Amino acid sequence: MSQMKGLVQFITDIRNAKEQEQEHKRVQSELVHIQKQFQQSNLSGYHRKKYICKLLYIYLMGHDLSFGMSESIALAGSKVYSEKCIGYLALSIFLQTQSHNMDVVFDLVHSDLSQQREDFICLGLQFLSAVAESDIHSQRFETEVFSLIRSPVSSPLVRKKAVLTLLQLFKVDPLLITRNPTFATRIVPLINDPDFGVSVASVSLVQHIAKLAPELCTNCITLVVEKLHKVVVQGECPENQKYYGVPAPWLTVKLFQLLETLVPDIDVVPVDNANMKLIKTILQRAISTAISQRQSLSLEARHTRDFILFGAISLAAHVDPSPDQLSTAVDALCQLLESPETNIRYLALGALGKLATRNESEVLDTLDRHNEQIFSLLRDRDVSVRRLSLDLIYIVSSPQNVEDTCSRLLEYLSVAEFVMKSEVAVKIAVLAEKHATDANWYVTTMMRLISVAGNYLDEEVRQRLIQIVVNNDSIQPTACRLCYASLKNGSFPESMVKVAGFLLGEFGHKLDVPLEQQFDLLYGYYPQGSVPARCILLSSFLKFYHHSELLRPRIIELYEQESNSFSAEVQQRSLEYLKLTSGTNQTLLSLVVVEMPPFQSNISPLIPRLGNVSQLQQSFQLSLPQAMASSSSLERPRSPTKKVPPPRPRSRKNTGSVASPAVTSFPTGASMDSSQAFSQFSHSSTIDSTLSASWKEGYYRQLHYDQGIFYEDTIFKIVYRMKRDRAVLHFDLTYSNKSAAPISGLTCSVVSNIVDSSDPGYIVNILQHPESGIAPGAKSVQKFDITVRKPYLDSEVPTLNISFMCGGYSEHKLRLAAVLGKILTRGSPLTKETFFARWSQVANLSGSESQKVVKLKTCTSTAIIGRAVQLFGFNVLPGIDPNANNIVCAGILSMAAGGAGCLCRIETNPQDSRLFRVTMRCTMAGLADILVGTLVDLLNNI
Repeated sequence: MSQMKGLVQFITDIRNAKEQEQEHKRVQSELVHIQKQFQQSNLSGYHRKKYICKLLYIYLMGHDLSFGMSESIALAGSKVYSEKCIGYLALSIFLQTQSHNMDVVFDLVHSDLSQQREDFICLGLQFLSAVAESDIHSQRFETEVFSLIRSPVSSPLVRKKAVLTLLQLFKVDPLLITRNPTFATRIVPLINDPDFGVSVASVSLVQHIAKLAPELCTNCITLVVEKLHKVVVQGECPENQKYYGVPAPWLTVKLFQLLETLVPDIDVVPVDNANMKLIKTILQRAISTAISQRQSLSLEARHTRDFILFGAISLAAHVDPSPDQLSTAVDALCQLLESPETNIRYLALGALGKLATRNESEVLDTLDRHNEQIFSLLRDRDVSVRRLSLDLIYIVSSPQNVEDTCSRLLEYLSVAEFVMKSEVAVKIAVLAEKHATDANWYVTTMMRLISVAGNYLDEEVRQRLIQIVVNNDSIQPTACRLCYASLKNGSFPESMVKVAGFLLGEFGHKLDVPLEQQFDLLYGYYPQGSVPARCILLSSFLKFYHHSELLRPRIIELYEQESNSFSAEVQQRSLEYLKLTSGTNQTLLSLVVVEMPPFQSNISPLIPRLGNVSQLQQSFQLSLPQAMASSSSLERPRSPTKKVPPPRPRSRKNTGSVASPAVTSFPTGASMDSSQAFSQFSHSSTIDSTLSASWKEGYYRQLHYDQGIFYEDTIFKIVYRMKRDRAVLHFDLTYSNKSAAPISGLTCSVVSNIVDSSDPGYIVNILQHPESGIAPGAKSVQKFDITVRKPYLDSEVPTLNISFMCGGYSEHKLRLAAVLGKILTRGSPLTKETFFARWSQVANLSGSESQKVVKLKTCTSTAIIGRAVQLFGFNVLPGIDPNANNIVCAGILSMAAGGAGCLCRIETNPQDSRLFRVTMRCTMAGLADILVGTLVDLLNNI
């Protein structure tokens, strides 16, 4: 810029102008000169850049421009970086007023994004993110920007800028994720990118996608947790990413925030045990490090540690850590409340509020010990700190301390400044109603609140008090007595007159005090009251008119006087009431002055006035799309508007022999046609359509054997090992990298396909996730258990979803052979007589038998079939069947809900070795159908 002498001289002339007219004249002469220069055909890039800079300066001074767009486009198309940079800068500004030539601009950006030069690509991305403000931009560039992200040849700088540009496109066009749902699965692995700049940008993008479509980002929880563990616990971080010795603080906090978005409440979005164990380790290390090193660190390092501490505690409020960790976190935050820096006190109060919102007893009990410290912040010099301390006092209140809390808040209300009085009054009113155990105490507290708050009291508070008194007969005399006493003392605000006017008019006749004395008190205030207060008193006097004949002349006289009032509302009421009292039809008057019926609504109108408290409660709720998807199978989240919450709950914790089967007689029923469909046991076509093309080989290998190769291709191999432990199947999967390139962003999730998620047939427990990065020739292990609770169909077995980056993006969906029959154990050897006796007994049970005729594709010997059945889990019993070609076997199925005995007979056809009949009898209804389907599927794929 310093080399462009003409530009420097022009700016100097403008600054030296003493009058606006002189400045305007200089600008106009320069605009004429620039227009003449632009008309030259041999204008150099340097001079075009200089003149564009002058136009930018003129535009920023507030002058309108009618030209310059075409020249800016020409400059942006230059092959010189400095010229292209100024051209894009001018276009980003001129497009705000000159929207023509958009197609030319788009073509220019397309050209730069397809360049091989990194600096040109970055300029194009930066320009696009600056001007994108509608779905037009996203639809034109979404695919191209995404290609830069996934391209293996893109540099970290280009990928980082492309990620941030895509984030801007998502912001201006949320439907982008609907058009391209696969974007999410390919962006998520970037969280573990070796370049921390790309990782930080990717976390922001994934968090935004998670808010739009949470179901697309659930698999990234494992990647986030692993990345946090490496940075926070293991300290793996490049030196250039450390800030005052703290490893990657920005990435750490962003990952904490992403986890909060993915897991707003651990009760609603469960986290598997393997990830939860790591999360607790991460939080414990982050919190303990921030506390232990606080005194020995420099100011900058201390602020950085505090930054991470607040992020960790905010996440802790969502994932429900251990009680000891909660208490430690609260003590650490309460220490920060003594900080001389306002920002630290403010953030500490915010974190404490988020922890306390969970209503964990450990948090509330620890906060009780710091009660005085929290109350002292009500007199902090910063109003934001005072507001947060008031919110925290409200959150930690309970039936045990509500009386003391309300009393102290009433004392503070009398000295609070104007901006706080309304908020304090609302919270006192809600606390008194929410936790009151004594009706008289509630009425007394509310009357005291009205007296102290005075004219700063919101109308909703007065209306809510009246609603509660009307709905509770037992407190009506007390409320009227307190109102009368307050008026009699002579010092009271107008809000007290409004409450007293209504209550004495409605229930004053229930007091021992004569109505004439009550009327005198109210009438004495009437002349000096505001119009709303006088309107309430006029209505109240009508009720006095109905109850007391002695007061009728005075009341009629008042109505006659007010019928000429300057206030239209007062005049109208007076005329209407005068008409009622002067009429001869007393029945109509009786209908008008009938006692107020109970209010139907029990929802307090003050709840929406709680401000930050409501926002904290809503932060633990799911976004709408995820909430709708989860409502059928997960616990219902707590309601933030519940009127009477239960007492403080305790913290939530994530928490027989089988008799010989009886059996009966060999069947002689007609055989079934082998061509009939066995629909209830066939694989779901919907599930099959989403599985990888080569899933069957590994699935049937698992069905036959308890260890072997589950999947293999040119990039990686999966070896499985399965162990049976009664109702539990233990899976060990070993992932091996066969390629010459490293595998990154590996996610392996076990997805349940149970139809009835409210009462699932099995439960998956993740014990260990594989590492997200596997070097060439290296291995990583995944461990999980599947606990069988009750019978389920083969079509409901879980799916293993695998995704990773290795040169490009790869995704595989494989079916685990965790069928019900896999928990079969061999029963004890049976004699011929015992077997047929039990066979006959089981036949008497309803739904105990299933039979199917099967024709195999190839001829198979009886020995091979017997071996397959025995490997599956049955105990083959030789010498039981009179026909030596038949196979008889028995087994025990152990489930968490109970065991069942299974007897099986396989009859072969001597004329056709491919044809045989399977008959199964089980002591549990419906179980035989499932096992026959599995066994037939097994034999068809020997």
